[in-house]
Amino acid sequence: MKTPPVDFAKDLISKLEQIDHFLQSKKYKEALAEIRDFESSRHLDKIPSHELSQFYYYKVCVLHFLGNYNEALEIGEKVFSSIQNKGEDSKIAHLQHVLGLIHLSLGNLENAESEIRDALTGFRRISNFKGIINTLSKLAFIEAMKGNYQRSVKFLSDALEYCNQTDQIVHKAILYGNLGDRFLMMGKWNEAEENLLRNIELNEKANDEVNLCRGLLSLGYIYFLKREFKLSSETYTKSFALVEKNNCVRELAIYHEFFGELEFTQGNHEIARKHYLEAIAIGEKIAPDGDIISQTYRLLAEVQIAEKQYDEALSSCEKALKVAESLGERIEIGAIHPGIGADLYH
Repeated sequence: MKTPPVDFAKDLISKLEQIDHFLQSKKYKEALAEIRDFESSRHLDKIPSHELSQFYYYKVCVLHFLGNYNEALEIGEKVFSSIQNKGEDSKIAHLQHVLGLIHLSLGNLENAESEIRDALTGFRRISNFKGIINTLSKLAFIEAMKGNYQRSVKFLSDALEYCNQTDQIVHKAILYGNLGDRFLMMGKWNEAEENLLRNIELNEKANDEVNLCRGLLSLGYIYFLKREFKLSSETYTKSFALVEKNNCVRELAIYHEFFGELEFTQGNHEIARKHYLEAIAIGEKIAPDGDIISQTYRLLAEVQIAEKQYDEALSSCEKALKVAESLGERIEIGAIHPGIGADLYH
């Protein structure tokens, strides 16, 4: 009896369903395992490129979520080249959004903004509210990085209007979290706390541990700014448990950065230094030209100045300034210069 031919395209559809399930569940390692398994089966050369593009899109998403930014970018750009002139508006918009996020993680701010604006145009063309909300939120983040906080709040408010039409808890939670962060940057701590508490409540309701850990990190920082140090420490500790459980690499760096600042303010210089070095090590691994590097080197310089290690402090400030200037972080650049000045006068 003759063996029937294998339908490789059908196999791919089945595999995509498994990968999508893991992505929706935020089980990124499991999703990557499914991707590697299908690649190793050597079926890819037997599947039309049109049907294969979704597989590689998922791969780009998974690699991005796991912090493998350079590999994700390389694959994503190849996929974009293969589909950009084929009228697949939805696929193109989704891919441009992810490419924008990857550039953002790598510190390529100009490329990130360009990709995300193009994605926003695409999502508006096909009336994809979820895509519109996500891209508006990221554009708000980019404006915040440039110090344009009012414009950032405007983007977020626009996104929240779209979100109210969809009534999706997860999207609302993210937007409230982002609004909390923007108000924090503007020094409006009460407004920030109010929005972040809404964020945390919605994330708990949705059982979204990844975004919950982010909200807790930001809330802990507000308590730090209000000099409620015990409450800040407790909130960071709650976040850390979720960060470890869900393997949130970038959030782990932020945790170390924030906790280091808390320890430094309380006079625990050596503990602060250890936290900063942990944050820098993670930042160098996932995005050596990213915002974590500029911020944490500036904070490390403060410890070094306090310990009269002026040459080391100057070196840290210079590293921080180089990255901040490449990112166009105006506020961060302004924060770094006093540290350099302090070094030069010793």
